[in-house]
Amino acid sequence: MTLEMKLKEQYNAGIKQGREEGKEEGRIQGIEEGKAEAIMDLIRQKLANGKSTAQIASECERSVETIQDLIAEMELKQ
Repeated sequence: MTLEMKLKEQYNAGIKQGREEGKEEGRIQGIEEGKAEAIMDLIRQKLANGKSTAQIASECERSVETIQDLIAEMELKQ
């Protein structure tokens, strides 16, 4: 095997590894975004039912500050 062939083989292996790592990162990011969207949907429902941020925080087992931040983020998206 020539040096050029070895280099091309290493290059292709690097490309494959990079793609696999990218897919894994994308999968993880998608899961995290899904979780965030689910909690925001839950917050929207609870707000629509007239619950306070303190009640929502308690029921979702999150801090009041976290719930307030998520509500602010939802308002920015609208």
